[in-house]
Amino acid sequence: MDADRFTGLGFLASYWNADPSVIGPLEVVSSLAVQVVWGMQPAQDTDPPQKLYAWRDRCHAYGLGVIPWGWCDARDVAGAKAEGRYHAERLDALALDEEVVYIPNMEAPYDAYGNSSAPQFPMAEAYGEALTERLDSLGLGISALAVTTTPFFASSQWQLAAAGWVTMPQAFSADYSEATVARAVEHMTGWGWPRAQIRPLVQTYAKSDVYPPAEPYLVESEAAQVGVVPYTVEQAVGENAGRELIRALTPATMRPPCVTETEDNDVQVIGAQDGIVAEYNRLRDLDPGGTLLVRDAKGKWPSISTLDGIPLEQWKAYDKAERRARILKDDHDAEASAVQAA
Repeated sequence: MDADRFTGLGFLASYWNADPSVIGPLEVVSSLAVQVVWGMQPAQDTDPPQKLYAWRDRCHAYGLGVIPWGWCDARDVAGAKAEGRYHAERLDALALDEEVVYIPNMEAPYDAYGNSSAPQFPMAEAYGEALTERLDSLGLGISALAVTTTPFFASSQWQLAAAGWVTMPQAFSADYSEATVARAVEHMTGWGWPRAQIRPLVQTYAKSDVYPPAEPYLVESEAAQVGVVPYTVEQAVGENAGRELIRALTPATMRPPCVTETEDNDVQVIGAQDGIVAEYNRLRDLDPGGTLLVRDAKGKWPSISTLDGIPLEQWKAYDKAERRARILKDDHDAEASAVQAA
């Protein structure tokens, strides 16, 4: 996927308050993220879509791209799958771009807070798989996908990272002092995200009428080699202090993804201790309906190699996901070994 599609992005909470004729000439962002869905229903002022289309056309007239985002509000794995499918169908109905670029927003409803036994732990990946499978069934190509979360989101997202998604943790440090760019990036790299796929949201709205300073965002994002996404643009451009902040952030907003670890010749081999089988067996424990495998007499899950005689389209979600993870890991290790040998 093309992580560069999010370079220059600014987030909106209310597109109807974001005047393209004001934002475009400032040259502080190159595209705007607009909410199109809330859980299992359209977002405000997007259904019927004529008002949204008119606003999109004005954005294009002022040189601004438009990228849709949506709020995730499921409460369990089944709900996350349904939500992923619905969001795909919503993107298909709106047809804002020739190829899908999309950002779901996963906050507390999807956060397991690091507890791998919690029902929320597999929800992000269940959503991602349902979304992409439904997009494929609708005949829609995917250009880029990202997910925005709370700064220290701790549910399984390894498969999203491996599939090339971008993560956008919310570094709203004026609201929550620990939510700095540096700490958010450190957390996300610890959860398997390459730096080239990390682009924190940074706070550009006022708290108690005071805007956060630009310098920490600029210094920490440069040190971490990540770009940032201002949140929210329509609030920032409404006052002089907000405009000063968003102008100051332009170097970080326009910073492209850093070189990948492979390009930097510093990629590591994952090796045999990949945890793939254990991870997906834990998911099967939580949601047995997501697998074709049947526990043996000792209550153990057999290998997915036992499914080799069954057509792949008949496999269930966790079986397909484990197969995908294994292929991605093996390809990664083969490339990493070649880089290290060079």
